Amino acid sequence: MRKPKFIFLIIAIIVIIVSSCKKEKKEDVFMMSFKVDNSGESFSAKAGALKISDTIDVNNSQIWIRGKANDSIIVMITIRTLIEANKTYSFGSPHLTATFIAGNSALLSSFYFAKTGILKVTSFSGGEAKGTFEFTAENSLNQSKAITDGKFKVKIEELQDAGLFDQRTGLPYYH
Repeated sequence: MRKPKFIFLIIAIIVIIVSSCKKEKKEDVFMMSFKVDNSGESFSAKAGALKISDTIDVNNSQIWIRGKANDSIIVMITIRTLIEANKTYSFGSPHLTATFIAGNSALLSSFYFAKTGILKVTSFSGGEAKGTFEFTAENSLNQSKAITDGKFKVKIEELQDAGLFDQRTGLPYYH
Protein backbone atom coordinates (compact mmCIF):
# COMPACT_ATOMS: atom_id res chain seq x y z
CA MET A 1 0.00 0.00 0.00
CA ARG A 2 2.84 2.37 0.72
CA LYS A 3 4.33 1.95 -2.77
CA PRO A 4 1.34 3.45 -4.73
CA LYS A 5 1.20 6.41 -2.31
CA PHE A 6 4.93 6.91 -2.69
CA ILE A 7 4.73 6.80 -6.52
CA PHE A 8 1.76 9.23 -6.45
CA LEU A 9 3.75 11.60 -4.21
CA ILE A 10 6.78 11.47 -6.54
CA ILE A 11 4.58 12.14 -9.60
CA ALA A 12 2.86 15.05 -7.82
CA ILE A 13 6.23 16.58 -6.90
CA ILE A 14 7.49 16.25 -10.50
CA VAL A 15 4.30 17.87 -11.86
CA ILE A 16 4.63 20.76 -9.41
CA ILE A 17 8.30 21.30 -10.27
CA VAL A 18 7.73 21.13 -14.02
CA SER A 19 4.71 23.44 -13.93
CA SER A 20 6.46 25.98 -11.71
CA CYS A 21 9.57 25.97 -13.90
CA LYS A 22 7.66 26.54 -17.13
CA LYS A 23 8.18 29.99 -18.43
CA GLU A 24 5.06 31.53 -19.73
CA LYS A 25 5.51 32.27 -23.40
CA LYS A 26 4.88 35.95 -23.75
CA GLU A 27 3.38 36.72 -27.11
CA ASP A 28 3.88 40.26 -28.31
CA VAL A 29 0.72 42.10 -29.16
CA PHE A 30 1.10 44.53 -32.01
CA MET A 31 -1.70 47.05 -31.91
CA MET A 32 -3.00 50.48 -32.67
CA SER A 33 -5.71 52.42 -30.86
CA PHE A 34 -7.27 55.82 -31.50
CA LYS A 35 -10.40 57.94 -31.13
CA VAL A 36 -12.32 59.65 -33.92
CA ASP A 37 -13.71 63.17 -33.44
CA ASN A 38 -13.00 63.05 -29.68
CA SER A 39 -15.71 60.46 -29.18
CA GLY A 40 -15.80 58.35 -26.06
CA GLU A 41 -15.24 55.26 -28.18
CA SER A 42 -11.69 54.11 -28.66
CA PHE A 43 -10.98 51.93 -31.69
CA SER A 44 -8.49 49.12 -31.20
CA ALA A 45 -6.83 47.34 -34.07
CA LYS A 46 -4.23 44.75 -34.82
CA ALA A 47 -1.42 46.64 -36.44
CA GLY A 48 1.49 45.90 -38.69
CA ALA A 49 4.35 47.80 -40.24
CA LEU A 50 6.34 47.34 -43.38
CA LYS A 51 9.68 48.97 -44.14
CA ILE A 52 10.26 49.24 -47.85
CA SER A 53 13.88 49.91 -48.73
CA ASP A 54 14.81 51.12 -52.18
CA THR A 55 18.12 49.44 -53.03
CA ILE A 56 18.90 52.09 -55.64
CA ASP A 57 18.50 54.99 -53.20
CA VAL A 58 18.81 53.90 -49.55
CA ASN A 59 17.65 57.35 -48.40
CA ASN A 60 14.32 56.71 -50.12
CA SER A 61 13.02 54.11 -47.63
CA GLN A 62 9.51 54.20 -46.22
CA ILE A 63 7.78 52.70 -43.20
CA TRP A 64 4.05 52.05 -43.47
CA ILE A 65 2.17 51.53 -40.20
CA ARG A 66 -1.39 50.26 -40.62
CA GLY A 67 -4.15 49.54 -38.13
CA LYS A 68 -7.52 48.14 -39.18
CA ALA A 69 -10.11 48.46 -36.41
CA ASN A 70 -12.91 46.76 -38.32
CA ASP A 71 -13.95 46.37 -41.93
CA SER A 72 -14.56 50.07 -42.28
CA ILE A 73 -12.08 51.96 -40.03
CA ILE A 74 -8.41 52.07 -41.05
CA VAL A 75 -5.50 54.35 -40.14
CA MET A 76 -2.35 54.22 -42.25
CA ILE A 77 0.76 56.25 -41.42
CA THR A 78 3.64 56.58 -43.89
CA ILE A 79 7.06 57.70 -42.68
CA ARG A 80 9.53 58.73 -45.37
CA THR A 81 12.51 59.62 -43.20
CA LEU A 82 14.83 57.86 -40.77
CA ILE A 83 13.04 57.47 -37.47
CA GLU A 84 14.52 57.77 -34.03
CA ALA A 85 13.24 57.07 -30.54
CA ASN A 86 12.03 60.02 -28.48
CA LYS A 87 11.54 62.21 -31.53
CA THR A 88 8.39 64.03 -32.64
CA TYR A 89 7.43 64.35 -36.31
CA SER A 90 4.79 66.61 -37.90
CA PHE A 91 2.04 65.53 -40.27
CA GLY A 92 1.57 67.66 -43.33
CA SER A 93 5.21 67.44 -44.35
CA PRO A 94 6.31 65.30 -47.30
CA HIS A 95 8.09 63.01 -44.82
CA LEU A 96 5.05 62.06 -42.75
CA THR A 97 1.55 61.38 -44.04
CA ALA A 98 -1.50 59.66 -42.67
CA THR A 99 -4.76 58.44 -44.11
CA PHE A 100 -7.95 57.71 -42.19
CA ILE A 101 -10.44 55.56 -44.10
CA ALA A 102 -14.05 55.53 -42.92
CA GLY A 103 -16.44 53.17 -44.67
CA ASN A 104 -16.19 50.41 -47.23
CA SER A 105 -16.65 52.76 -50.16
CA ALA A 106 -14.00 53.43 -52.76
CA LEU A 107 -15.27 57.01 -52.98
CA LEU A 108 -12.68 59.66 -52.24
CA SER A 109 -15.03 61.13 -49.65
CA SER A 110 -14.27 58.07 -47.49
CA PHE A 111 -10.55 58.89 -47.48
CA TYR A 112 -9.29 61.56 -45.08
CA PHE A 113 -5.72 62.81 -45.44
CA ALA A 114 -3.78 64.32 -42.52
CA LYS A 115 -3.29 68.07 -42.74
CA THR A 116 -1.84 68.77 -39.28
CA GLY A 117 -0.79 66.73 -36.29
CA ILE A 118 2.12 64.94 -34.67
CA LEU A 119 3.63 61.48 -34.38
CA LYS A 120 5.97 60.75 -31.49
CA VAL A 121 8.14 57.66 -31.63
CA THR A 122 8.66 56.64 -27.99
CA SER A 123 10.83 53.59 -28.68
CA PHE A 124 12.48 52.11 -31.74
CA SER A 125 14.71 49.06 -31.39
CA GLY A 126 14.96 45.44 -32.37
CA GLY A 127 12.64 45.92 -35.32
CA GLU A 128 9.83 47.20 -33.10
CA ALA A 129 8.42 50.70 -32.80
CA LYS A 130 6.07 52.26 -30.26
CA GLY A 131 4.59 55.68 -30.23
CA THR A 132 1.66 58.05 -30.12
CA PHE A 133 -0.11 60.15 -32.74
CA GLU A 134 -2.90 62.61 -33.38
CA PHE A 135 -3.93 64.42 -36.51
CA THR A 136 -6.69 66.33 -38.22
CA ALA A 137 -7.57 65.03 -41.67
CA GLU A 138 -9.77 66.22 -44.53
CA ASN A 139 -11.52 64.46 -47.38
CA SER A 140 -12.24 65.65 -50.92
CA LEU A 141 -15.39 67.45 -49.70
CA ASN A 142 -13.36 69.46 -47.12
CA GLN A 143 -14.99 67.53 -44.29
CA SER A 144 -12.64 66.89 -41.41
CA LYS A 145 -11.99 64.18 -38.84
CA ALA A 146 -9.91 64.54 -35.70
CA ILE A 147 -7.93 61.41 -34.84
CA THR A 148 -6.84 61.64 -31.19
CA ASP A 149 -5.31 59.52 -28.42
CA GLY A 150 -3.51 57.42 -31.03
CA LYS A 151 -1.06 54.77 -29.85
CA PHE A 152 0.79 52.06 -31.70
CA LYS A 153 3.17 49.18 -31.10
CA VAL A 154 4.36 47.39 -34.23
CA LYS A 155 6.95 44.96 -35.46
CA ILE A 156 8.50 46.29 -38.64
CA GLU A 157 8.86 43.73 -41.43
CA GLU A 158 11.42 44.64 -44.07
CA LEU A 159 10.97 44.45 -47.83
CA GLN A 160 13.62 45.44 -50.37
CA ASP A 161 13.04 46.14 -54.01
CA ALA A 162 15.20 47.97 -56.52
CA GLY A 163 13.66 51.08 -57.99
CA LEU A 164 10.44 50.73 -55.99
CA PHE A 165 9.70 54.45 -55.66
CA ASP A 166 8.99 57.22 -58.13
CA GLN A 167 11.89 59.63 -57.62
CA ARG A 168 9.69 62.70 -58.27
CA THR A 169 6.92 61.94 -55.78
CA GLY A 170 8.51 59.45 -53.37
CA LEU A 171 5.43 57.26 -53.79
CA PRO A 172 5.66 53.56 -54.61
CA TYR A 173 5.20 52.42 -58.16
CA TYR A 174 2.07 50.35 -58.68
CA HIS A 175 2.26 47.71 -61.39
